[in-house]
Amino acid sequence: MTGLIGDIRVPQFKIIHRYWRGEVACGTGEEVMAVLLSHAGKECQVPLSVSGRLLFEHLGRHRRVFQTARQIADGMMADPFCLRHGANGHPAERQTRRFTRAVVKIYLQRLQRAIGAAFTECGAGWSADEVLTRRSIGNEVGWRLEAAVTWEHAP
Repeated sequence: MTGLIGDIRVPQFKIIHRYWRGEVACGTGEEVMAVLLSHAGKECQVPLSVSGRLLFEHLGRHRRVFQTARQIADGMMADPFCLRHGANGHPAERQTRRFTRAVVKIYLQRLQRAIGAAFTECGAGWSADEVLTRRSIGNEVGWRLEAAVTWEHAP
């Protein structure tokens, strides 16, 4: 299954949150449980760590603009969703992470590899470079997720 951005066909990803309490979608305290790629009638899980899932969540919510690693790190560290990630679950399961510019750069590379692995598993014809794209922004590199993203919430 593919989504559309403008007239361009793009991969379709689904982000699954758990610990949803039913008040608002994508609220603080929820956990990014999984990221799935939907293609040709099947879903393949993108193999990501907690930090990778949080990074994908952030990029999914900010798909319209290219962001530098610094902007991504600052945005994630100021986001209540990231700061209280998993807090609605059992306290021992709370999974918070600290993101710095250097950490984001490492996880962007890992995210690209994980997206590529999901494309291979699902038999999708995209390259990870076509979906997690880069562009120069002054003397820095900006990143953007070129995909359709939906969210699903589970208690």
